[in-house]
Amino acid sequence: MATARHGAPAAAEIEPLRIYGKVDVDLRPALETAGVPDGEVEQYVKLISREVSPDTVGPGDRFDVVLARKLNAQGQPEIGKIMYAGLYRTDGVNVRLAEWQLRGRRSWFEAEEVGRTYQAIQRPVPGVVSSNFGPRHHPILGYTRMHKGMDFRAGYGTPILAVQTGYVRTAGWNSGGYGNHIELQHGAGLTTTYSHMSRLTARAGQLVQQGQIIGYVGATGLATGPHLHYELRRHGQAIDPATVKFTSTSQLTGSDLAGYRARLGQLLSLPLGRSPEKPWIS
Repeated sequence: MATARHGAPAAAEIEPLRIYGKVDVDLRPALETAGVPDGEVEQYVKLISREVSPDTVGPGDRFDVVLARKLNAQGQPEIGKIMYAGLYRTDGVNVRLAEWQLRGRRSWFEAEEVGRTYQAIQRPVPGVVSSNFGPRHHPILGYTRMHKGMDFRAGYGTPILAVQTGYVRTAGWNSGGYGNHIELQHGAGLTTTYSHMSRLTARAGQLVQQGQIIGYVGATGLATGPHLHYELRRHGQAIDPATVKFTSTSQLTGSDLAGYRARLGQLLSLPLGRSPEKPWIS
């Protein structure tokens, strides 16, 4: 074993710890009961929130966490950072996240998304743009305020399409004037929202594909007539949808893609372990 100064043993990496368990009621208590340390519980929740809303995780869903470990100077194992964050859901919407170094920077990648290439959908409905992004005089409120998206005029009941593959972060009534409203999370900090729908066909936590129908045009909320209010947000801030083409290529290619998949396979081949204090839950 390597030694540090004064002959004390240096920290040495040992086999990572894999903790797997089932959610009975809520996600955080289930992770804690399984033996995931408090700091790593929060890191895990933050990681999976890129793909699904943690509030939609419920009974029967299963988590899979791989934690780095090392021996400290006293030869005792210590838990380190998360190496893999998995979530397997009863509705079949799964999340598998692992780190990979790309162009000198370590980033988290979702296993199902790394090799995909998407084509652009520029319009969620075929209607014409009736109001663009920017300040405008609100037709109902009667004063000028920032219009944070684009309005598409379309007939009542026109199908609304997801402009990009993503997870449904929220779906339902929005009390802020948006009426029946859906927010999709696409990764890289990008979300899209679709408002004033007459009816929703997607639910929170669901994975929807690009071009999939998620609802139908309506006039719910603060609306003078049937139309779709569409917003694009980056890290929570509204940006002009007309400035983003929303095309994407494979996140990883060639040797990076092969290396990432090999690393993922190594992590998922680890045996199920247990915390030094608490057992994992089968």
